[in-house]
Amino acid sequence: TQTGAELLCMAGISATTILFGGVTSASILTFGPILNKIGSAKNIHPYRRANLLDGTANSLPAILGGLTVNENQQCLDADGQPIAGLFAAGNASGQFYGGVDYPMDVEGLSVGRAITSGYLTGRYVASL
Repeated sequence: TQTGAELLCMAGISATTILFGGVTSASILTFGPILNKIGSAKNIHPYRRANLLDGTANSLPAILGGLTVNENQQCLDADGQPIAGLFAAGNASGQFYGGVDYPMDVEGLSVGRAITSGYLTGRYVASL
């Protein structure tokens, strides 16, 4: 039935979004063609398919805390000392909003942070 197909698609996009750690663009690109094929077979209108895909993927809250890092994006142990050879950038690194977890429910909220911290991390590692 259409309702069963919609529920299946919603479960699929939810699982895919969780698998990608809340990165909705990756989950939409991955599951979108599958949802389109199921929706087409069950005569679900294309606009409804798009609504199911985007609406479901963006309805899952992601709380991003991340690993504790220093100014060089080096991961820190429980004593605040750098762990040799271990770096984190983007959403894998924490303390972006004052050292607390923050919800990521806005598309593209942390793209600039990911690019900038990735660049700085790469530059630091290259200098070692």
